[in-house]
Amino acid sequence: MASEANLTYLIDLLSIGNYLQNTTYSWDITTRRDSTYFAPNSAVALTHIPLNGDQSTYNALLEYHCISQLVYSNDLINGTVLPTFNGGTVLITVDEDGTIYANTAKVIGTNYLVFNGVMHILDELGSPTRQFYRFPLTK
Repeated sequence: MASEANLTYLIDLLSIGNYLQNTTYSWDITTRRDSTYFAPNSAVALTHIPLNGDQSTYNALLEYHCISQLVYSNDLINGTVLPTFNGGTVLITVDEDGTIYANTAKVIGTNYLVFNGVMHILDELGSPTRQFYRFPLTK
């Protein structure tokens, strides 16, 4: 299924963070209802994950990509700020051509329905320790 949706980089990222095993932590994240997940799925994202990180580092990265509310693509409005599971924020910006960004990561796929919410695909890994934002366009 993941290969059909071309989510192989996401699977690699989840494997590095030890989330493909049946752990209590990953179960807690995936059973929260009405959640939104910003899922990095690119070779660039793989180069930014700390390979020597401890589990708390990986947990913080995962929680930074999770939002405690349903946010479909039509809700990704320029200037919207979304709170993450770990207390950070994600700023949504939309270019004049309609390209959507979550902080500096480009949203390259939207509205993948998962059993407890919705997932959007990013071209890059976000980070709770380096929160870079693009400025919302004003008209």
